[in-house]
Amino acid sequence: MSVQTVNKIVLKCVNWVGDTILTTPTIRVIRRRFPAARITAIARPGVAALLRTNPDIDEVWQEDRRGGWGSALQLARRLRAERFDLGVAFPNSFAAALLLRLGRVQRRVGYARDGRALLLTDRVRVRPALLRDHEVRYHFHLLSALGGVPESLPPLVLEEDAQARERMDRLIEAEGIAPNTPLIGVNPGAFYGSAKRWPPQRFAEIARRLIEATGGVVVLAGSQAEHSAAQEICDVVGDKAHNLSSRVPLIDLVSLIRRMTILVTNDSGPMHMAAALNVRTVAIFGATDWVKTAPWSENAVVVRRETACAPCLLRQCPIDHRCMERVSVADVLEAIQRRWPELGV
Repeated sequence: MSVQTVNKIVLKCVNWVGDTILTTPTIRVIRRRFPAARITAIARPGVAALLRTNPDIDEVWQEDRRGGWGSALQLARRLRAERFDLGVAFPNSFAAALLLRLGRVQRRVGYARDGRALLLTDRVRVRPALLRDHEVRYHFHLLSALGGVPESLPPLVLEEDAQARERMDRLIEAEGIAPNTPLIGVNPGAFYGSAKRWPPQRFAEIARRLIEATGGVVVLAGSQAEHSAAQEICDVVGDKAHNLSSRVPLIDLVSLIRRMTILVTNDSGPMHMAAALNVRTVAIFGATDWVKTAPWSENAVVVRRETACAPCLLRQCPIDHRCMERVSVADVLEAIQRRWPELGV
């Protein structure tokens, strides 16, 4: 595909925060290969804010799923009006490929799976090894349809918003947290379901040890649905803990995580945000596949226990949640001590 013939590129993006971040190395290579092209991303409201600060993307269209097929057809008409030369369907869904086809995007790149091969012009075969590999490399292999897959991967891309940085400065000051105080991030939630969540009481014990070691304070940020778990931790830790759940929008969370000395987390969107920001990250895994979705960072460590039933990928554990229950406080502390002895835990 000639660089000169590609003036407009559209990217149909994935739906979740972490998955979106894992596509950013591929987006960076697309930008490098087509430096003069205008790149438009189509994303759901939950991730659009993260893409608007991405320097490799020129414009973000926010996708509205509430209108059903009516909204989808309206979006397809908008695509047709723009006359895109190239489109990349990052999701594996039939609907993603259909949108590019209905939008009359000239060249349509995606994996030939889920019954959508005929909707794509540039079909990428799914090799069995890819399905066992990390999602970053899975997305990166789409570049085989665009002149080949580079030997080296660019890093994850996640940029801070200047206004969000100012809002976070004000929020931290309002919480009475002194400047330069180490911030210990604790993320007890996980959007996908309870099977991904380590017990809040154990997060609280880790938080107390990190406070003692660093002289810092604990900050917890998540959705309203995660407020009770965060408050349970705050009740144990005391006045050194700050529950910011439901008070920090997604784009502001980038600014909060960037300030953290360390983040202890379940497999979640904030985990991938911390990895992209090169923040120390302790990721506790159970029901999900750590090989495919571990934090893509050399400044991260995965803590898990082998069980016969994991990874099951279930939202709710039908038995005794053994994959998470068997991960002890001592396991997590040992991982922190081994990976970052400078913290003095």
